[in-house]
Amino acid sequence: MSSLAELPEIIGFFSYSREDDEAFRGSLSALRGAVGRELAAQLGRGRRNFRLWQDQEAIAPGKDWESEITKAVEQAVFFIPIVTPRAVSSSYCQFEFNSFLARERALGRADVVFPILYISVPALQDEDRWRNDPVLSTIAKRQYIDWRPFRHLAVDSTAFGEAIERFCSKIVETLREPWLSPEERRQQEEEAKKRAEAEERARLEAEARKRAEEEERIRKEAEAKKQAEEEARKRAEAEEQRRMAEEKQRRREMEARKQAEEEARIREEAEAKKRAEEEERVRKEAEAKRRAEKEAEAQRLAEEERRRQEREAKGRAEEEERRHREAEKKKRAEEEEKLRKEAEAQRRAEEEARSRPVRTFTGRSGSIYSVAFAPDGRTVVSGSYDHLLKLWDLESGALIRTFAEHGGPIYAVAIFSNGRVALSGSDDRTLKLWDLNSGTSIRTFVGHTGFVYSVATAADGRTALSASTDRTLNLWDVASGAFIRTFTGHTDFVRSVAIRADARAALSGSNDKTLKLWDLTGALICTFAGHADWVTSVAIAPDGRTALSGSRDKTLKLWDLVSGTLIRTFVGHDGAVWSCAFAPDGLRVLSGSSDKTLKLWDLASRPIRTFIGHTDRVTSVAIAPDGRIALSGSADGTLKLWDLT
Repeated sequence: MSSLAELPEIIGFFSYSREDDEAFRGSLSALRGAVGRELAAQLGRGRRNFRLWQDQEAIAPGKDWESEITKAVEQAVFFIPIVTPRAVSSSYCQFEFNSFLARERALGRADVVFPILYISVPALQDEDRWRNDPVLSTIAKRQYIDWRPFRHLAVDSTAFGEAIERFCSKIVETLREPWLSPEERRQQEEEAKKRAEAEERARLEAEARKRAEEEERIRKEAEAKKQAEEEARKRAEAEEQRRMAEEKQRRREMEARKQAEEEARIREEAEAKKRAEEEERVRKEAEAKRRAEKEAEAQRLAEEERRRQEREAKGRAEEEERRHREAEKKKRAEEEEKLRKEAEAQRRAEEEARSRPVRTFTGRSGSIYSVAFAPDGRTVVSGSYDHLLKLWDLESGALIRTFAEHGGPIYAVAIFSNGRVALSGSDDRTLKLWDLNSGTSIRTFVGHTGFVYSVATAADGRTALSASTDRTLNLWDVASGAFIRTFTGHTDFVRSVAIRADARAALSGSNDKTLKLWDLTGALICTFAGHADWVTSVAIAPDGRTALSGSRDKTLKLWDLVSGTLIRTFVGHDGAVWSCAFAPDGLRVLSGSSDKTLKLWDLASRPIRTFIGHTDRVTSVAIAPDGRIALSGSADGTLKLWDLT
């Protein structure tokens, strides 16, 4: 760091009105000469390395005045304007003044203009007037020297010389202050910029490490929570089995008590009957004795007994007929119940058969995270933990082609409406565009700083949208691979995204428990809140008026995209809902869950059917374009095809 006083050559600029100099017989030129001599003496300079430029001396006849003034200003390091009414109103003086202000800024200084008030200027005493004048406002704001008491003194007078000495001392003191040349300033700014860039790189790297550590912590916590939930589920199942066994034992004990009571009742009735028969025998013997004694009375009694026995026989016959009818009725009821149970068993068997997969696709290594149907419904694409994208034939179940270029698990896949290209999103923070016929990668989209969890394509195939753990959505131009814009607003990982059929709006779901509806020009339209845990999946109805969301809170919710309100909640899964999809008719929806099942619902929230067959959580579901079949991917490493009819 140096100072202006240390420059090899010091040049000052003396600005004045020639008319004033001529009117006062060269007094301004004499003032300039006195200032120049004093400055040269205080700076220890000579004519070779110090000049106080004055146009009358420096511009030869025939020279371009404006060019010479500009050249002199570009060399000057301080400026002495003589302030008089003529100078203030002179366009030449204003040109010199403004030119040096630009030179002062280039020097990186704001203190090398030293005005001398030579004749009173009334506007300098009126702030409203000088503030609106660019020259006067600069003079008023600088500390000018008032030369009016000295302008009529002789140049060689003591008072004049002392005033010159004080004025020049101020200029010399200013020139000796530390100063950075423009080159030194540029060097310092470049060094500061490099330091700032290095610090920013270090900060970004630290943030990346911190995010990675946080994601690992969240993953471990999720695994621990999942293990705890599984253990709790097993304990609950064991407790339920124990309770059912106890209930069964209680029923057996109650039936045994009831049977014992019935047997006791029968014994009591038999004993009562036996006593009655014994009493009847004694009575008959007494009757026989009485008949012998009283024959007439015996005959009468015998007749009465005969009639009584006929009544009893008739009664027994009627009772026997009643019991026979009841037995026949019971037999018919038992036969009807048997037929009903057989029909119910057959219905359950048929329903269970419809709830089983039509076909299982194997050959995977690790969890399958995403599946998608081709528009013709004849092939499907899947993405999984093994970093591979695979194309399958639905009719035969055969693997057609494998795509392997991602550097991490593939969390999202989508097939464009032309059926020829597909898009994938991965743990490696990129999206890739694939040619399904050749198996080659067409283009890679780079821009996210976190995992790409979901991708969606516009119906016209011109744009694509991606969601990431960096809490953003990115919109891409498919043809060029160019990044269009970023959507920010979520406060946690963005899990799922869907584009409306008209390609004018999109819906996203996040770990922050909300859904957000976006205008694809960049504006946030609406935020939907209602889930008690992560929103893991979103889907938009074919008519674009409603949307579906799945959540780790075990529910699905149907939303009105026009009013922004919740229509209804679907309850039925016993675990987190990881995926959901609309049928093409818009009247049914399909969901996949951690409870290892898929459920088909109608929009009145009634589950139509439950599909079983997976041995681990169902991570992705898709419905074919004709709405008759569906496909699911699971953490058990398989894809399964289901009949929805």
